[in-house]
Amino acid sequence: MIEDITFTNIVMRNICNAPFFLRLGARLPAPPGIGVGTFRRVMISHVICDAPTNNAPAIIAGIPGHLIEDVRVSDVAMVQKGGGATALADIVPPEQERDYPEPSFFGPLPAQGLLIRHARNIEVRHFEITSIRRDERPFVWVDDVDGAEFSHLKVSLWDHVPAIRLRDARGVRVSRSRGIPDTHLNHVTDGRIP
Repeated sequence: MIEDITFTNIVMRNICNAPFFLRLGARLPAPPGIGVGTFRRVMISHVICDAPTNNAPAIIAGIPGHLIEDVRVSDVAMVQKGGGATALADIVPPEQERDYPEPSFFGPLPAQGLLIRHARNIEVRHFEITSIRRDERPFVWVDDVDGAEFSHLKVSLWDHVPAIRLRDARGVRVSRSRGIPDTHLNHVTDGRIP
């Protein structure tokens, strides 16, 4: 079980991987009969990540049927390389649930700044994502998420690039984010904001 953890007041420079990586997997190297664990109640706040050569987003990823729960991310500013091509925006990353938890094992990812998958009750507040170069991927990519609230999201809005891409998302709310309309969606199979 991974529960009740706080990360705060962190400055990162020139990193070459995901700014943060919360991963629940199913390697199951323990004795037979031990199942998938839990990952819940995590707070990440006051983080600066200046990584102008990095193109990996921050990642919150459970696995099908085993969700990461109750994560609060606030007061985060990230600078990323950008430059992702249009084809990357349509990638659905492999699950890799039995592999060692390493962000690069997913291969190219469809998000510039934050990827959230197989999760419940995620809150993102005062989150700024800046890409140095135009990137065709959405800033935030959400898949199989039940309850996601975004407020004061600040991204570099470019024509035809969505702020948030949604796949099988329930209970999504966006508010008070410059250039992004306040939105409340009960269920979306495949959509984008804006």
